[in-house]
Amino acid sequence: MPPTKIMIVEDEYIVSADLTASLEELGYQVVGHVTTGDEALAAADRHQPDLVIMDVILPGKVDGVEAAKRIREGHRIPVLFVTSHSEEDLLERAKQAEPAGYLLKPFQDRELRAAIEVAMYKSKMEAQLRYSDEVFHQITENVREVLMLMDVPAGRIVHVNSAFEKVFGLNRESLYQDPAAFLPRVHPLDRKAVAEVFGHRYRVGRASSLEYRVIRPGGPPTWVSTQGLPLKDENGRVIRMVIVSEDVTERKKTQEEERALQARLRSIYEGFPVATFIWQRVTGDFLLVDFNRAGENLTDGEVRRLAGERASTLFRDHPDIQTAFDQCYNEQTIVRREMHQSLFTENEPMLLLFTFS
Repeated sequence: MPPTKIMIVEDEYIVSADLTASLEELGYQVVGHVTTGDEALAAADRHQPDLVIMDVILPGKVDGVEAAKRIREGHRIPVLFVTSHSEEDLLERAKQAEPAGYLLKPFQDRELRAAIEVAMYKSKMEAQLRYSDEVFHQITENVREVLMLMDVPAGRIVHVNSAFEKVFGLNRESLYQDPAAFLPRVHPLDRKAVAEVFGHRYRVGRASSLEYRVIRPGGPPTWVSTQGLPLKDENGRVIRMVIVSEDVTERKKTQEEERALQARLRSIYEGFPVATFIWQRVTGDFLLVDFNRAGENLTDGEVRRLAGERASTLFRDHPDIQTAFDQCYNEQTIVRREMHQSLFTENEPMLLLFTFS
């Protein structure tokens, strides 16, 4: 494994020389030494070190804090600060650069090694986190569903993908300012229910789902289905809500068409002049599950109290009818039988044509 490459930014020659000797003795590779912040920016680009050890106080317009910020932002190279100053205000300002560590002069070689190893480990973990964030971003930006991530304790949205803008017709940045920014786009008749879910249930970490209409300028209402799932920490406390929303307008349209078709078929079935009974196959028998108006009229209404009865019970004295049931079901064919039957009534038997299909 190649040694860690380190660049030194130190304006005192003796300190820089001692630091170089210590680093090389510890097994690190010193790839450069500069004395100002401006030089550090150029050298970081040229040497591409694994780590920069930098004094906070440097001569010139660009001090150590500013140079560290630019190196971190431009190259993502961790910076370890070293200085002989320990004033609180200086330390607070140094934090703005998000250094990988901080060493006060003078320090021992073991302290130097420990600081470097911690800084490199921290940098590695940050790189892995950035990679995970990038993968998460690529995945969420390439799905058609709206994905939101809510920080439950803070009650704010911390991530929303671009699909939000297509479904709701709003800039997603508005949600970061106000999680309820989309509510004016919700249909007035649905707004109260949506406000309850987003404003209360999700904010306390309760799973919930609902469907509602969204009104976008210049277009018809869009049906949206939303589900919220809680994410818990190791103590069982809800810390995040994953909220998934999708445009289900086409699905709702299909469902409405199916309901309309079922209604039309039911109307035809009820108006059919031939008595019709529907039976369901149940464990070797047939269960009476439905009948039309003609069937009700033929039986003088008696069929109403027989719904749910089995064919083997209703036709126990007519084995030929039970045989016809089985033949129709087993052979998947139409079976016709003529017979005298009163069919569930006390009336005189009449000649009926039974058709099983």
